[in-house]
Formats: sequence, C-alpha cells, structure tokens
Amino acid sequence: MEFLLWLQASQLSHVIAKANHMLVASMGVALSVTSGAFMFVSAPLHYYANWAFDTKMGILLAAFLVYALIFAWRPAQVRAHIVLARIHILVSLTLWIMVCMAGRAIGFV
Repeated sequence: MEFLLWLQASQLSHVIAKANHMLVASMGVALSVTSGAFMFVSAPLHYYANWAFDTKMGILLAAFLVYALIFAWRPAQVRAHIVLARIHILVSLTLWIMVCMAGRAIGFV
C-alpha cells in the first residue's frame, strides 16, 4: 500500500514540476514579447528598415518553432529517443544565442 502511495505521489510531483516548467517558460516568453513590443514601438521606422531586426525576427520564429516541438513531445518519447532530445537542446540553445547576438547587432546597424 505504501508503495502505491509513493508511486502516486511521485507521479503527482512529476506533473507539478512539468506544470511549473511550463509556467516559467510561458512567463519568459510573455516578458520577452512584451519588452520587444515596447522597444519596437519606441522607434518603428528604425527597426522596420534594419536588416538585423529582420534577421532577429526570423531566428526568433525558428526558436519558437523548436520550443513548440520540444514541448509537444511526450516524456516517454523523449526517453526513448535521447539523441533527438539532445539535438533539440543543442539547436534550441544555438538559436537563442543567435537571437541574442542579432538583438545586439540591431543597435550597431
């Protein structure tokens, strides 16, 4: 009986942890989009004609697509294909670093 209670508790903690990760990730995306919108509103003509801004938006779109693919996977599928999970992590980190670098380039172009 105790084993079943422990099993249920561990499954519940896994669900809560996943919900917390999704909440934190969603809050990060919301803050990023909000701050980006405020910066765009401050000088829309400057950003509209800036090739670095266009590059950043393209990379950002690719990063959001990878983010959606990662969170669309089920945990059992990720464990079964650990190589694919690691590839997604590498691609995601690379894209977000590129987003940051393109963001820095906007001010210098």
